[in-house]
Amino acid sequence: MTSSLSADFDPYYLSFLIGYIGLRAVTAIQYLIVQRIEAGVRKQGALFLGRYFWIGIVISLLSVFFDSWIRYAELYFGILIDIIIPLLGRKCLEKVPTNTAHLLERFGLFSIILFGEALISTLAMIHPKQGNWDSISFAIISFILIISMWWQYFDNMEKELNKSRQTSGQIIIYGHLLIFMSLSMVAASIRLLFYMGSYILLSYILFLDMHCSIFCQLQLLFINTGVNNTI
Repeated sequence: MTSSLSADFDPYYLSFLIGYIGLRAVTAIQYLIVQRIEAGVRKQGALFLGRYFWIGIVISLLSVFFDSWIRYAELYFGILIDIIIPLLGRKCLEKVPTNTAHLLERFGLFSIILFGEALISTLAMIHPKQGNWDSISFAIISFILIISMWWQYFDNMEKELNKSRQTSGQIIIYGHLLIFMSLSMVAASIRLLFYMGSYILLSYILFLDMHCSIFCQLQLLFINTGVNNTI
């Protein structure tokens, strides 16, 4: 699916759809298989996800019958349904709490990959050369920005969250979705500024301030929920 992502998405639409439908179908089938060997609330939780995930799968799959922008609207609507389904079943899923420590560990490993990819892609794109102080300074500031976000993320995850509390884990899951989106915005903005040839210090400072503020606000969500034991 990652190899199918491109600014010119049309040629890669089918391969992306096949990958997405395949992954979602396997996930739904796993829940349906698990519910056969479980009992009580665990069976209800697995059955809920196993059944209703198929709604988003079918909606996304129907996009193959459309052309132009309708095709993508149908595809993204199915993805949106997949995101909403667990929220609709929150009361059912709360009865089957997750292992918070394990969930944070999984997201932490994924975050390391994203931070590393953002750093490597940024440096590879800028490719600072000897004597070119514009690109060198741009690379240094970008490096400091990404490393500071990495430090803030893991510092808050380790010190502020109550890992012993067991809930549905949805604040962690959907909160990380926003964090990953903000990280993608930072990486995309760095690339855009570089290609536009914008080396004006003031504009870059404003850029840093805006995106770091977004990231910090998302981190405060985890801090507050960790202090109040509501994650």
